[in-house]
Amino acid sequence: MIGGIERLNIVGGNRIEHHRNMDKQQQPMKPAVNDLYRKHFRLINLLENVETVSVTSEEAKRDMFHGIDVVLNTIDGRRITVQEKLLSWHEDTLTIQVQNCEGRLGTWYSCTADLYLVAYAKNLKQTDQLRSWILVDRPKLKEWKNLPWKRQPNKQDGKVLFDFLPFDLVPGKCVVARTI
Repeated sequence: MIGGIERLNIVGGNRIEHHRNMDKQQQPMKPAVNDLYRKHFRLINLLENVETVSVTSEEAKRDMFHGIDVVLNTIDGRRITVQEKLLSWHEDTLTIQVQNCEGRLGTWYSCTADLYLVAYAKNLKQTDQLRSWILVDRPKLKEWKNLPWKRQPNKQDGKVLFDFLPFDLVPGKCVVARTI
């Protein structure tokens, strides 16, 4: 049976320790994120289907090259794709990767997902509840020019650069849903 929420669990390959730790930190947040999807979308069912695939598989390319972390299957037959950033930082900012660890354009530029979710854990030590989140229409947001993005390097990821924008500065026409 196809789940209303589809995820990939990508295994294998040479991932740096920081990324493995991030994956472990994000796992407890996923049930709360799934509840968010169940609340805001009319899914074909409430099930989550997680498929484990090799990093070298065709399925893994959906995430690695297209930035699609989740597929939502709706009752009207649509497949809505989502890029997720599940974070445990202390600020409510829409955060996008503009440069990857090799110094090339980051996932923001290669991402083909319909929606972009940034969610923050309620408590940095206990990540099973969301403190704040924003879900945006990624293609609409990419059309906006001259937003007051700020840039910051990631200390654990070498050349990685992130741009961030406070939730309140994200244009309302791009916001699908968010915490108040």
